[in-house]
Amino acid sequence: MLFTDGYSNGGGPTVGNIDGSMGAPFNDSHEDTMADIVSQYYLNPLRTDSLMPRGQVPVPQACSAGGDPSLDCNKDLHINFYGITLGARGNLFNPNLTQNPYTTPAIYNNWPARANDDPSTVDDIWHAATNTRGEYINARTPADITAAMRRVLSSVTAGAAPSGSLALTGSRIGTGSLSITPTFEIAN
Repeated sequence: MLFTDGYSNGGGPTVGNIDGSMGAPFNDSHEDTMADIVSQYYLNPLRTDSLMPRGQVPVPQACSAGGDPSLDCNKDLHINFYGITLGARGNLFNPNLTQNPYTTPAIYNNWPARANDDPSTVDDIWHAATNTRGEYINARTPADITAAMRRVLSSVTAGAAPSGSLALTGSRIGTGSLSITPTFEIAN
C-alpha cells in the first residue's frame, strides 16, 4: 500500500519492462515504471518453500470461466498493490469520471513512462494497481482516507487464509504447549 501526493521524487530500481509481455490491458512499452516494479512481485511467486508451495492461493470461482482481466486468478503467493493518492489527477486518470482501465483502450493503450514531478506519475500508480489487481484510490477528504483504509484491510481479510498460523508465527508445539494464533479485525 502506498500513500502519496501522486508525484515522484525520482529514481527507482532498474527492472526492465516486466509488464511488456502481460498483454492488454496490463502491458506497455516502457521500462522501470512503478507498474513494472510491482508486476515483478505479482508475476513471480514471493515464496516457493514448503510453507507456501506454488498454487496454494485461493482464487475466485469465476477465474475458471476466464475472460475478466480484473479478477486476481494468480494462485501463487504474490502482491496486490494499493495506491492511495490525496486528490491527485493524472493525464489519464480523472477523478471526476468513472473509468475502467481493464476495458478502455484509450487508457490501457496509453500507460505512461516513468516521469518525475508530472501528473503521469498518478497514471503509473493506477497502472501498478491494475497490473496487480489491487486498487487505485483517490482520496479527497479524511472520510475518503478512512473508507480507503477499510477497503484495503477488508480485501486483505477477504482471503480464505488466516493472517498468521502456527507455522508462520514461529511457535514450537509439544505436549503442554500453549499456541497463539494472531488475528485482526476491522473496527467500524
